Amino acid sequence: MPNYIMTFGNVLKDTVETYERIIDLILPLGLLVLFVSSFLMLAATYITGGAGFVRYLDILYSSPMDGIIALIVAGMGLFAFSFLSVGVTALVKFKRTLDDVSFIKLANRAVSYSLKVSIAWFFLALASFILGVILKAFSVPDIILALVFIVMWWGAIFLPQIVVLEELPFLKALAASLRYSLKHPGQVVIYYILSLVFVGLIIVAETTLEQLPFFYWTAPFISSILLFIFVVPFLEILKCEFYLATKYRITTAGLK
Repeated sequence: MPNYIMTFGNVLKDTVETYERIIDLILPLGLLVLFVSSFLMLAATYITGGAGFVRYLDILYSSPMDGIIALIVAGMGLFAFSFLSVGVTALVKFKRTLDDVSFIKLANRAVSYSLKVSIAWFFLALASFILGVILKAFSVPDIILALVFIVMWWGAIFLPQIVVLEELPFLKALAASLRYSLKHPGQVVIYYILSLVFVGLIIVAETTLEQLPFFYWTAPFISSILLFIFVVPFLEILKCEFYLATKYRITTAGLK
């Protein structure tokens, strides 16, 4: 256990250093995704704490056209989110290989990576949605629903990192992500715990800001900025550092 704690400490330190090193490119990337995502709000969704939640049973009372629109917008949203995930991972890769990087080059490379990741995430999200509708129809508690989703998404956690760092074809990347996540469950658990902590802090901050007159209308926007500029990039970098340190024994030592 002490060695594992020490390893996590080193990875966390590397994550902070890497985030600081590429923040100048994370900012435009995160703002671009935030701008696109701001147009993807649906009647069947709402935003709290910078995260989207689906009212599963609402879709049962929607028209077929509403359902089709929901699928299209959900696909666009997943592509935007995967674009941010693989974009941050590509930044880490470029820096580690000492490759010249610009925002245009990053965007072009991220599009091809995002297609692979968003396809996998779309079908996972569709399966999660269908299962969510069924379970909510049977009044399954939300905590059980959340645990089911954690298990369903377990094998896809490291998919952006494997797609970018290994440049594997779609099916091989998905299989490699599943194998890695099952082989290193501690890293997945840490990712889930930190995600919960960060989102919880954002919700608390947003709720607090909403009590202030000046910030009442801007609180959700501020929480979204924190999500796309800090939380998602930081967690994606953390997964990169975990993967590089575990598989290739690569750290940021000497890469100042």
